Amino acid sequence: MVQKPIRYPNSQCAELAIRLHRFEATKVAGPGSSRRKITDVLWTIEEAKLALELLEEEQQTFDKLIKSLQE
Repeated sequence: MVQKPIRYPNSQCAELAIRLHRFEATKVAGPGSSRRKITDVLWTIEEAKLALELLEEEQQTFDKLIKSLQE
C-alpha cells in the first residue's frame, strides 16, 4: 500500500486533528497499554465529540475532518 502524506481540508481541521490525537492517546498510551483490550481503546464519533467538548461551530469542522480521514 502506498503511503501518502496526511492533508487536512483546512487549518481548523488540522487543529481538531491534534485535539483528536490527544484524546485518542489517552486511551491507547501509558502504563499497561500493551495489555488493553481493543474494546477499551475504540471510540465512537459521539464519544470523541463529547470528550473534545466541541463548540457548536466546531461540530461541522469535526465532521469534515472525520470524512477526510475516511477517504
